[in-house]
Amino acid sequence: MTKFSSFTETFFKEIPFEDFMNSISDDTPQNSFDVNQEYYKARYDNFFQLTNISETELKQIINSFKTKFIEDNGSFDEEVFKNSNSYDIKLFLAEIKDYLNTLSKGKVHTIEKCNNKFIHHFELSLDVTSGKTLIISTKTIDQIRLYFKTIKQIIEETIIEKFDKPKSVFRDNELKGFKIEDYDKISKFRNELIEFGFIDTEITLGDFREIFDDKKPTKKIIWKKPLNHLHSLIKLMFEEKIMSKYDEKKWLITANVFSILSKEKGVEEFDSNKIRTANKCSSKAEDDIRNILKLSEFL
Repeated sequence: MTKFSSFTETFFKEIPFEDFMNSISDDTPQNSFDVNQEYYKARYDNFFQLTNISETELKQIINSFKTKFIEDNGSFDEEVFKNSNSYDIKLFLAEIKDYLNTLSKGKVHTIEKCNNKFIHHFELSLDVTSGKTLIISTKTIDQIRLYFKTIKQIIEETIIEKFDKPKSVFRDNELKGFKIEDYDKISKFRNELIEFGFIDTEITLGDFREIFDDKKPTKKIIWKKPLNHLHSLIKLMFEEKIMSKYDEKKWLITANVFSILSKEKGVEEFDSNKIRTANKCSSKAEDDIRNILKLSEFL
């Protein structure tokens, strides 16, 4: 999936220093502008503009994240969702807590008001290795405190709320395998994958056929190469129209029909997000994958 904007990116828009200075220049007399510029540059490393989002919009954002999570993983789990790197929810809640703690300790003050926006100084615990943080907002300090408390509460409540899931979402027990159009070439495809050392010989031809014949698989294929090789294989098979059905679910299905063999941990499972985001493999690996498909007479 295309990575959604995280909660941090949704609420806090990072502003380059030059843009920050330009945003306040209209309200700053020319003779004091240079002084202000040196003041801010010397003391602050982090400049953010706080985005105002209504409670309704926030719930819609969370539910869209939940829907996408289910589409990619087949089901919903609150703990896994909160810890997902795709949305940075756990990190964002930690940041909100840091802001609220800073507000409670009084380590916040308003520096000035420019262009109907307040410039707030924050001494966050996350700033210990850098300069202080500036927040530009239309809200006063008290309003920001209430806003952050509301955000935290809505996120925590909405995550555990049940909601109507799209009918198109596959559940784990409904998932099928892939569908190769040239079914008669599946045997040769399996043999070439074994010959190149990509899969384990343990998978029988019958079990292998199930995975690529639009059936619910009974046994997983053990993948012996790095995960990015598998990503490249599946991606290329869809690009070359060797497979076309379930394109939008390809990473979910891949995680459902493959396991990976590693020297350190043995055979282990992986989720759809891990295979979807696997790094691009080497040119040699790409050539081997294409050769396998050619020798299998798919290309």
